[in-house]
Amino acid sequence: MTTAVAADAVIKGGAASTLLYFLDSKKDSLEPAELGRIFATVTASVLKETSDFSLLNCVKKYGWNEISGRYDDTLKIEALSIDLRKIIGRRDKKPSTLRSSQVGVRNTIKAFVPDILMIHTLEERLHAEAGNLTPFSIFFDGVCLLADISGFTSLSSAFCAEGLNGLDQLQQATSGYLGQLVKIIYAYGGDVMKFAGDALVCVFRSGSHGPGGRKTTVAEICSHAMLCATELAQVCTDKLTVHVAMSCGPICFAMIGGYNNLWECLVSGPCFGHLSSCLNDAASKQTVVSRECIDMLTAINRDELNIEKLPSGNYRVISAVKMASSVVQKIIKRRGDVLMKDSESRFIMYPNDDEFLTALLHFVPMP
Repeated sequence: MTTAVAADAVIKGGAASTLLYFLDSKKDSLEPAELGRIFATVTASVLKETSDFSLLNCVKKYGWNEISGRYDDTLKIEALSIDLRKIIGRRDKKPSTLRSSQVGVRNTIKAFVPDILMIHTLEERLHAEAGNLTPFSIFFDGVCLLADISGFTSLSSAFCAEGLNGLDQLQQATSGYLGQLVKIIYAYGGDVMKFAGDALVCVFRSGSHGPGGRKTTVAEICSHAMLCATELAQVCTDKLTVHVAMSCGPICFAMIGGYNNLWECLVSGPCFGHLSSCLNDAASKQTVVSRECIDMLTAINRDELNIEKLPSGNYRVISAVKMASSVVQKIIKRRGDVLMKDSESRFIMYPNDDEFLTALLHFVPMP
């Protein structure tokens, strides 16, 4: 199936339908190795023509590697076919107006917690202890990024002087600005952990990117995070700008609490300690990264970085280009375009049943 044919099939029948049709029509006539090789080409072609987050997460679950454009693992055809049919089935169900409204409310709940928690909650449902929240912690190597808004104090002072109407305008201005930052982060594969006043903290996780997802290296994640950081630093209004700090290393994600069934997500690790130093070095519209990030990136694409070493030992990023392949850059752009039009599209892979949402609500303060 050529790229043009695959693109046409996506338009007519949907991306998931295209992949399922190929598997059903070719699995009996091709040897497994040949089927896997050709199917990787079809997958790459299909993903170029769609921004379906549920499909992307589905193929990642079976070893799809965005960097190499191949499947890292032996293709599990029957299991993948079942999951593709589930995606198609969900697309075919057209919700009523009332149900659509309910889905919107439920997606709002999901927006208050990081993806890593939703993924853990989904995995727990597969075990006997599902439904019973217990403390846990997981460790992984990754990138931590902090985007801090400049100009918020003066903006809030000006709006607050106008009374209640000014407070409403302040809420709209800050929510809209933070919303742009959030969409960029998720387009690049990051995950927002916390809003800390007028700043946000996010992580880019190496290793598994979803239930059963493929393994990625810290260097790959650093490349994506670097592109994300430099794009975030350029988001500005006439009153607000942002400066960005970034580091990498071992990260711990933990679920703690339980008193009165209230819970909290906590992220920690040495790299978070480096963020303060990097942020102090970053002026408005600048990105500063730790030495650990530069060491990680040097081996794979040092020539694509234009950086300045600072007295603190951190590095100011002047420019970062071609930090990802053209295919990956195109996928990231399409994700970003979709998120700008429909920010709820990234929630489609997560269920809307009461049990799942009740578990998430334990992490959301009532206000």
